Parts: sequence; structure tokens; C-alpha cells
Amino acid sequence: MTTKLDGDKTFFLPFDMGDDGAAGNPIIEGKSSTSYLWERVLQRDPWLHIIGKMMHLEHSESTDPITGEVTKNSVLLFPRFHQWDLVTNLLATVAVEGPGNNYLVQHSAGSGKTNSIAWTAHGLATLHDAQNEKVFDSVIVVTDRTVLDDQLQRAIKEIEGTTGTVAVINIDEANKAGTASKSALLADELASGKLIVVVTMQTFPYALKAIAENNGLGDKAFAIIADEAHSSQTGRTSQKLRKALTTAELAELDDGGEIDVEAMLAAEMAERAESPNLSFFAFTATPKAKTMELFGRLNDDG
Repeated sequence: MTTKLDGDKTFFLPFDMGDDGAAGNPIIEGKSSTSYLWERVLQRDPWLHIIGKMMHLEHSESTDPITGEVTKNSVLLFPRFHQWDLVTNLLATVAVEGPGNNYLVQHSAGSGKTNSIAWTAHGLATLHDAQNEKVFDSVIVVTDRTVLDDQLQRAIKEIEGTTGTVAVINIDEANKAGTASKSALLADELASGKLIVVVTMQTFPYALKAIAENNGLGDKAFAIIADEAHSSQTGRTSQKLRKALTTAELAELDDGGEIDVEAMLAAEMAERAESPNLSFFAFTATPKAKTMELFGRLNDDG
């Protein structure tokens, strides 16, 4: 599929379901292997959701290293099948189960994970249950410290151009708002019901602290999205995070290594295992055993 016909420059991406981890579509007896297209995707509600909530313009710019000339580009994005399937199934499940649950998304890098996270964040921010009650008051997206993941921020902001939907918590924004610190700005944004709040790994524990200690946030529900690709080099690691690390991870950290989001989530989730107003969503390509244990659910056999 493509969103722009441009002669021999037209760029196509597959819109296949995939077949047991491989490319293509499974063979379905008595049906076309592409029947999912009209049976699922092109039905009224899914199609309207794609057009109204997922398709958006992605803006980018590139600089010529020799002339310094800046070229701006815009591309109309349409979700690939695995992205649409992920967001659709995740939102349907959460609408039924409500806040207080954990979800693990196995999503490899290079297959549009940034946009999948952005679509998920927007979907959760406006999600309503069967009684038309809003499921979450705010969605917190945990991003990288060093670059604040400009690509992810841009993707989140571009999906819905409404001003004020997304708040980014950093020192520059805190200074603009005239607040004493990032933590103060964070508490203000959560208390005001900002739909999506983007925080760094280092600010994230303060977000949970604000939720736990601020009386105005006690009755609110929050979705927390983290991408395992992000990590942090920091010597000021919290004590509870160090307790959650294995001996090998501690040794690596003390040698100047990195802390990944899975380790951070393990520490925070272990401390707040009984928080009915928090839902955690982790995006990872290769989940660790610790992550599987945290996010896994017991079946009928235990």
C-alpha cells in the first residue's frame, strides 16, 4: 500500500497480516488469503477510526551537508496492518478491563514502533468504556533523557494537532511555565488533566511519587507507556532501582553502563503492585525473563 502515487518513485509498504512470524498471509480454507481486508479493516467503524484517528501528516526536514540547504518534507502516514491490529486490540481489551493492569507489547524496532506508541498514547488518552466513562485521566509516556526522543514527541504531537493535548516535562518548559522545578510542572500538568504527558526516565519516578502523594491525583487513573529501547547513563540511580537490578546489571551500571526501561519498570511496578489506578504498557522487541514475570498472567493451569 502507498499514500502517494509518484511514478517510479512510488514507495509501497506491505499490508499483510503475517504468517506465523513470516511474511505474507496464512492460507484460509474456503477464503481468500486477503479476506481480512474487507472483513475487518474496511468495515465502517475500523475504517473511520483509521481515517479519523490514525492517518496523519508526518513532517520532517533534512539539511544538505555541503550547501546547508534545508529541505522540508511531508508524508501522509497510514498504519501498517500490525500497527492497526495492535492498537485496535489493545484499546478494546483495556476498555473492558479498565485501569490497574499491565500489558506487554512485543514490537521490533524498524517496523514503525514509534508510531505504534504514538497511536497507542492517543487512543488511551481518549478511551471510554462501555458506560461511556473515560478510562484514563492522563497518559504518561516515558522517553529518553539525552535527546527527549524528538521523533516520538513529534509523532505524538502530529497525530492530533489540537493545541495543549501534549505536555513535555523538561527544564525549559518548567522555566516557561514559571514553576520551581520539573516536578512541580509535572504535578500541575497531571492535576490539570493534560491528556498526554511526556517525561524522561529520570523524571518518571517523580511522576509516580506525585500520583501517590498528591491528594488531587489519588482518584485519577493513569496509563504509563515505556519503550525498552530507551536507557540512561546515570550514577544517581534510586536505591529501589538498584535493588531490582541483578548482580551483573549492577556491575555494568557501576562501570558506567546503562539502565534500561525494563529494569526501571521492574523497580517501580514491584513497589506499586497493588495500584488499581495505574496501568503499565511496555514496548519491547526481546522481553527479559523479569519483564515476562511482571507482565505475564496466570492461565487456568497456573
